[in-house]
Amino acid sequence: PAVMGVVDVRDLALAHIRALERDEANGKRFVLSSPDAYSWLELADHVRAHRNYGSTFALPTRVKGGSLPKTRVRYSSKRAEEVLGVTLTPPATAVRDMAD
Repeated sequence: PAVMGVVDVRDLALAHIRALERDEANGKRFVLSSPDAYSWLELADHVRAHRNYGSTFALPTRVKGGSLPKTRVRYSSKRAEEVLGVTLTPPATAVRDMAD
């Protein structure tokens, strides 16, 4: 399965606003992502832990199978934290809030 970083849309919106407001952000690119990458199955597990969807919340077969990459992907949002002053919401919280 594919893996990806997670970012709360509220953090992303705040980062865009701060990038427009701060001169030191001019011309820079920023990574906004959880440090770890997650598979669709891991994200679904976060949702299941928070909400009881029962059998109505089923992953497509193509998402269930497969294995995670042998090398875990890691991201750093350090520059965004330092320049934009954005502290990212933990992935479990972001996914829980999204499910609500």
